[in-house]
Amino acid sequence: MEKKELTINKLSIDPELFELGFAENATPNDCCGQCCRGGVYLSLDEKGKILENRQLIKQYMDETQPTDDDLWFANQLIEDADFPNHVCDSTNVHNDKCVFLKKDNKCSLQSLALDKGFHKWSLKPLYCVAFPVVIADNQVTFDDFLSGEAECCTAKKGLPISVIEACKEEFLHILGKDGYIKLTQFEKEYKESK
Repeated sequence: MEKKELTINKLSIDPELFELGFAENATPNDCCGQCCRGGVYLSLDEKGKILENRQLIKQYMDETQPTDDDLWFANQLIEDADFPNHVCDSTNVHNDKCVFLKKDNKCSLQSLALDKGFHKWSLKPLYCVAFPVVIADNQVTFDDFLSGEAECCTAKKGLPISVIEACKEEFLHILGKDGYIKLTQFEKEYKESK
């Protein structure tokens, strides 16, 4: 593929995404919840949506989680250009895991959404939903933070299931349907140029 700027919805696309793959039965769809342990950065709008639903969320928490919503967030604004208004906060860690992660490694936010008939990610922060795909410095890329530690977050060159295929739901969430179609076209052109 000739060297050109790959962009979708004003986001740059890292060409490395077209080279990485996952092993069989070891994709983000087979998530072990390891990435959830450290908490997540979230926009102030996402934080507000969670707090608006605090009473419902508390019903989906277990004894390992704090039901005191004052303990859910760091409440420290962090400057980050990849968030709306260039600012974010983060979820807290409690009992060595994100406050929203239950002892069965399921997310309280997602459990609530599924149980109530909402879209499964309606309350989850974008960076929770997308991982191991991330937006960093306005570029959609792969985060190797847990490579080698969690199979579901370990993508390498030469593995059979492409990141674009394995993380289809995540890319659809970030880029939308038309954006995902464009991403698959970029991937095809990239592979044909090799």
